[in-house]
Amino acid sequence: MYEKEFISSLTPRQLHYLKNARVGVVGGGVIVELLQRWHFKEIRVLDVVVQLNHLYMDPFFKKEDVGRFATYEPLTEDICIKVSEMPESIDGFKYELRGVDLVIGFCDQKTVAVAARELGVPFISSGLITTFLPDGLRFEETSIPDPIILNPSLTSMMRSIQSFEAVKLLTGIGNPVFAPNAIKIDLLNYQLKRVRLDLL
Repeated sequence: MYEKEFISSLTPRQLHYLKNARVGVVGGGVIVELLQRWHFKEIRVLDVVVQLNHLYMDPFFKKEDVGRFATYEPLTEDICIKVSEMPESIDGFKYELRGVDLVIGFCDQKTVAVAARELGVPFISSGLITTFLPDGLRFEETSIPDPIILNPSLTSMMRSIQSFEAVKLLTGIGNPVFAPNAIKIDLLNYQLKRVRLDLL
């Protein structure tokens, strides 16, 4: 039933784009599960082994994941999920992310953003959420820090917004946010604020 409702909310062309799209994700967890629900063809996860603090910050992780890479069960046989160790260099990220249609960031954002730009694909940032296009404003021309995640609600909301920005980019629905504009999450006041990035 839910699959039918989902499919009917998108045109055949929009659904085709998602079912053939490959997305690279830095950091796993709940975002991988969200992207699966949008039926991305391939989700390439670059991550570190699960640590105790991950259990408290991301509702996806479980106690038995600690000390190893998280595993993900594909929702359907048409979805491919690949998990690799987080690279340490731009060239390493470029190698692991080759062939993706866009990249969703989390940590080490400057390195990942440069790799995405050199691959010629959009990069969706975390913390302050926006999309950097390969031929647009460069990530390193802004002052976006890596996010400091203090609670699981913020993690879930941020990752949810990032995943939907990816859907908007690939299907043309709604209005994606492009740098230098960004989305700031204000959980204390229940607001999503559109802000302008500080430029260096």
